[in-house]
Amino acid sequence: MAGIADKLDAALALLRGGMVFNVLAREGRQIEVETVIGGEVKIMSVREFSEAVHIEAVELSMPAEDLDVQRREQVETLDQKLTRADMAQFAAMVDPRWKDRIREGGIDGEVPEVRAAGNGVSMRANVYLFGGRGDLDPNIERADDLPGLIGATIRVVLPDAIPLKDLGLANEVVAMADETQGLILIVGPAGAGKSTTAVSYIDHLNTNRDGHIVTAEDPIEFIFREKRGRVSQREVGSNAESVERVLQDAMRNFAMAAFVGELRTAADKRAAFEAAQRGLLVVATGFANNAVDAIRSLVNDLPGRPEAVAASVARTLLGVTYQVKAPSLMDGQWVFVHESVAVRHRGDIQELIERSEWDALQKRLTEGGASGGVRSLNEALIPIIKDKRLDQQAATRCAYDRADLARKLREVSL
Repeated sequence: MAGIADKLDAALALLRGGMVFNVLAREGRQIEVETVIGGEVKIMSVREFSEAVHIEAVELSMPAEDLDVQRREQVETLDQKLTRADMAQFAAMVDPRWKDRIREGGIDGEVPEVRAAGNGVSMRANVYLFGGRGDLDPNIERADDLPGLIGATIRVVLPDAIPLKDLGLANEVVAMADETQGLILIVGPAGAGKSTTAVSYIDHLNTNRDGHIVTAEDPIEFIFREKRGRVSQREVGSNAESVERVLQDAMRNFAMAAFVGELRTAADKRAAFEAAQRGLLVVATGFANNAVDAIRSLVNDLPGRPEAVAASVARTLLGVTYQVKAPSLMDGQWVFVHESVAVRHRGDIQELIERSEWDALQKRLTEGGASGGVRSLNEALIPIIKDKRLDQQAATRCAYDRADLARKLREVSL
């Protein structure tokens, strides 16, 4: 009987080739892939996917001379449901200590055999328990007493950063990477590709400047290849106890820049902001409902008199990018859309922040048009819809001001 590596082979080939963006492997179920078809997110078996896009799934990972001999066996493998033994074997590939750790929550780690396969592509998996005890069949013997079924979601980590200029950001937002100090925030919902954008900023620095770059990540995913810069990637919880400690060390070591993988707490925000205040260029990601909300949240979470804090934020913050992603009309692809507020060198924006006039700042963003590094999400959506990369329904789902988007669409006769 085929092992877990054989069963995953075709699905991982799709993932490696960029045709799907997640592989779902769950005990008691067929392997499934998550992709975009016809502007909608779809989850389907590998066989269903191959039929939908008119490819032979069995040809994805098999030498041509073996096709006729092994076709039937491979097709049968695609249809098999994953067993407890399959998932236990996969979990051990991700983390040999998985049995001790999985009760605490999902385990996130690299799939080592994939990196060893070459092409510079690595994959990470989140392995978890699901279903409570209700899905356990009492008639099946198991070698463990784990409460639930074992599942995993597998995703690819690209070997190279996307060039900053290719992300579709406003020129003024791209130019923030050439500043020597200050805070760059990239915010949005979970899974919006914020880390991908942040990695592009750090890779730009790594490519164009000599200096030491320090990261605070949990976990480390993208591996930076050192170019002109020197990059020390530190994993919070393994290499340092906190984001604050990593940034303190970075300042003591006269680092050129720092990357914070996620601002999870008010303490993280404070540490990142203070490092930027003291002369470090800091790139950080976080969660917010829009760009203005991110600025307001930063002001509210920092200690001190509100007026003084707002003034400090206006001077230190380089800019904010709010990012979302939506399923493209081009099969297998996402569209990334950016709202931006450039702050440095924009006296009008700085003044609104200093006075904490958040409604006025939102109005300036909504009504001001795409100029000077200030562009609303809806302004960014319009040309994407015009180019037929995104339909109006998908655009409306990711807009936080749907009435304004509808008005803008009417103005351009869409």
